[in-house]
Parts: sequence; structure tokens; C-alpha cells
Amino acid sequence: MHLAVLLTATAAIKTYKRNGFEVYGTDPGAIRIGDITYDQYLMMKKFIR
Repeated sequence: MHLAVLLTATAAIKTYKRNGFEVYGTDPGAIRIGDITYDQYLMMKKFIR
């Protein structure tokens, strides 16, 4: 499972990590609102049967 989360969303990042997600990359300038750009962490969790 993959997800993206803003680097500024520290509470969400902690929650995802606590639930087994790992950061595998960053997406600089992924979101732009007006003149402001925001970076994202790319996160994933592997599910094994």
C-alpha cells in the first residue's frame, strides 16, 4: 500500500510509522497552492500473506 503525506503533517507521519508504514522517498514541490509549494513523503507498507 502506498501513500503520500505532507512533510508538515508530523502527527500523520507519526501515526503512519506507528502502523508500519516506511518512508521510501520524497516528492519535492508536489503540491502548489498559490506561490507556496509543499513537499511530500512517499510512504509504503508491505502486506504479506
